[in-house]
Amino acid sequence: MFVRRRYIMTLSEYNWNHSHINGLVFVILLLTSSVEIIADNVNITEGGSSQEINCTLYRSCTQCTDAHSGCSWLIEKQICLDSNQILSGKFIVDTKELCPAYAVTYDDYSLQVTVSNIEAKSVKTFFNVNPNIGCEIENATYNASINNGVITCNWADKKQRTTKTNPLFIFYFSIVVNNVRLQFDNPRDHYISYHGWTCPKENCTISFWESDSRKYYCKWCLKNDGCKTTAEQPNSCDIRYAINNEKWKDDAPLSKIEVRSPEVAIESFEPDVLMYQRNTSSVVSITVKNHRFLAEGRSTTVTLAGQSCDNPVTVDDQTVNCTVGYLKDIKEGPVVIEYAGITSVLILKSAQKFRFIDPRLTDVNPTCVLPRVEPG
Repeated sequence: MFVRRRYIMTLSEYNWNHSHINGLVFVILLLTSSVEIIADNVNITEGGSSQEINCTLYRSCTQCTDAHSGCSWLIEKQICLDSNQILSGKFIVDTKELCPAYAVTYDDYSLQVTVSNIEAKSVKTFFNVNPNIGCEIENATYNASINNGVITCNWADKKQRTTKTNPLFIFYFSIVVNNVRLQFDNPRDHYISYHGWTCPKENCTISFWESDSRKYYCKWCLKNDGCKTTAEQPNSCDIRYAINNEKWKDDAPLSKIEVRSPEVAIESFEPDVLMYQRNTSSVVSITVKNHRFLAEGRSTTVTLAGQSCDNPVTVDDQTVNCTVGYLKDIKEGPVVIEYAGITSVLILKSAQKFRFIDPRLTDVNPTCVLPRVEPG
């Protein structure tokens, strides 16, 4: 049985409770306001600084204007900034369609860069208002001119084209306008391969990637293309610092280079799963894009999740077969192929993992009376 009682507060009790309730409400409001203010500060900080940082990471006009609606390309500085930071200027691009694009051609004496969208107002103004145009090739400066959207650089310095000064015959160049280097959409366009026109029958593949604050431009050619100098190079990678484009210098050359380019990569392998305990060996077939360019003149080693895959054999231009034997441990990991040459080893790693599994009995089919096995 419950008894309902009525409690009557005195005036002093009422005043005490009323004041404390008001105080509690004030504290709650104060705390709530503080949280809101802090949250607003976080949002402002995140919105402003993250946009600014993200914009400055883009290195070309197309990347800048295509990546984020709040980014704009400042042509005169060749940098990407938050649109809110750019107060005024004649050389600003906000949309990808108005970006200048560059097409590079060259021969034995000159280098030409054709600028598209030259009629766009910001682009036209930038190139036509008192432009001081030149080109840099391996830290040497040459005169350049522009006519109808075509920049021409006269390159007649034969001293740079010797095996002593540049054994790879690969050169890095930039077009400089008013002391600012133009940023091409395709970073490969900054490279000149001299044998590209002195040996028209060359059969090569070119790869470019950036890794560990360095950028790699590698050119591998087959020996039967008639280009003796190109085929004899033990290491065909031009390595530079990513920030200033200076050639990478070290007392000892890189003995191992991990290739991270889609032009030369492990694309697939079959099978991709094996039981780790087997009575017989298994053959694994690996598909490698442009495998023949790395395999020629180099020995090949293959591992599957760290397990040796023996007797690798080149089946065709893009297939390697190898044999994997008994394994004591359950493992998973990438397929790794190493191409060992005279002075360096080229390494390919698969994005997909190879798995050695432990089969487990999970169910029995009463119709077939066969165990169903699933990977562990």
